Amino acid sequence: MAPIALTDAQLDQVMTQAHQVPRALRDMYLQAVAERLRGKPFDDADVWRAAVAAMREILMKARAAHQNSAGNQ
Repeated sequence: MAPIALTDAQLDQVMTQAHQVPRALRDMYLQAVAERLRGKPFDDADVWRAAVAAMREILMKARAAHQNSAGNQ
């Protein structure tokens, strides 16, 4: 996966959202952000939207997995 270039302010936005994601899921979160931004020009607002959307997606997947595993016990 090719890296994407972020400004310091954009990286701050991504990392602020990352702190809300459990450590074990942060790599998945960062990949989700990169997928949303890759291949097109983006500005600070695009980065913020991608970071928030990725954070929500990862947390919803984690909750669903937790609920499924709790329901199977």
